[in-house]
Amino acid sequence: MARPSNQSRLFSFDVDGYVSELRYSLRSAMREIKETLLKELKNSAKSLPFKRNPVRLAGGEVTSDYKRRRAVINAINASMDEIERDVIMLTFTALDNNFKDSHIGIYYEHGTGEEWDGEYETLPGIVPSPNKYRSGRQIVSRSRHIDYAGLGKGKWIDLGGNIRVTASREAGRRTPGFIAYIGEDTKAYHWFSSVFEEKREWIMKKLREAVMRVKPERFIRLSTKNFVLGKDGITK
Repeated sequence: MARPSNQSRLFSFDVDGYVSELRYSLRSAMREIKETLLKELKNSAKSLPFKRNPVRLAGGEVTSDYKRRRAVINAINASMDEIERDVIMLTFTALDNNFKDSHIGIYYEHGTGEEWDGEYETLPGIVPSPNKYRSGRQIVSRSRHIDYAGLGKGKWIDLGGNIRVTASREAGRRTPGFIAYIGEDTKAYHWFSSVFEEKREWIMKKLREAVMRVKPERFIRLSTKNFVLGKDGITK
């Protein structure tokens, strides 16, 4: 029966070396993926047609989506963490910082009014004030004579937790003047989620390339020992 001797070693494979280089290659790919997606997300936010219509806060400040666009862009972040051995996680966040201003990114992701895609939810700790005169998804006026949130007449709370104030005399109206004031409903641009969908194949390609870049044959070690037929190989 054929049986090699105990001392026979024709070749070996450096598993530790291979795994170490594979880790390095994949980490490099993950860093590139992180930086690329972060840049794409910020560019996506920059390209949004932010509305310039005035937004009146209860403290007297008048702002707009356009004035708050920088808050949306600055609130986009990414991190790369090794949560356990050989498991690397990329995390992308948006609107975590300065939520009072950056929250408007929600409107451009999911849409408003009749353009709303029906997906976003309110954040814990923030209770927006519903407009009881609103039916369905259509946006209508609020009234300065109604106390919406127990804060005083005409005052209400938006998704970012800001106290807003209305000057409208009558609630439930959607006149041409009202539309001109607030602007048309915001479309659901999906500016955040679409980046990941569009880059899905590219991400997989980068990871496959990272694996293929590490050549297994480089870690095969041939024995320097002389191979003697009959002693180290096949016997009858």
